[in-house]
Amino acid sequence: MKEPVLISVEGTQRFPGEEKQVIKILTDGTMERKGDTVYLRYDESEMTGMEGTTTTFAVTQDCVTLTRTGAVESEMLFEKGKQHVSLYDMGFGAMTIGVRARRLRNSLGPEGGRLELSYGIEIEERIQGLNSFTIDVRKQPIISSERKGSAQ
Repeated sequence: MKEPVLISVEGTQRFPGEEKQVIKILTDGTMERKGDTVYLRYDESEMTGMEGTTTTFAVTQDCVTLTRTGAVESEMLFEKGKQHVSLYDMGFGAMTIGVRARRLRNSLGPEGGRLELSYGIEIEERIQGLNSFTIDVRKQPIISSERKGSAQ
């Protein structure tokens, strides 16, 4: 069952010769558990430069798949210590990149939790940048539509 959640994402990008870029967002999303996999979904905003894109993290204990659909199309697979090659389509062009997870920590449970992921981006087998995500997830309180009235 999809549960409404509050998702806080801090993403960091580091490229050689450039200052690191940090993006922080706080957004409504959903969390759903199917077997051993937790799915986190949210819609990107203008702030991230990917408005019109839905981001989904499929998380297991040892693996994370990041899928973006809509204005930006991509799928990246992260397994600690393994390289996976992905096609990244940014709307104005696509490129093939390799990603190698350096750290993957998953403490997502029924009430939410945290996902930490850091990875290197490789082009032609050379690291071109280091990225990381820290994602905090909290279940949203259910607001009752019933009003409590006083007896008269």
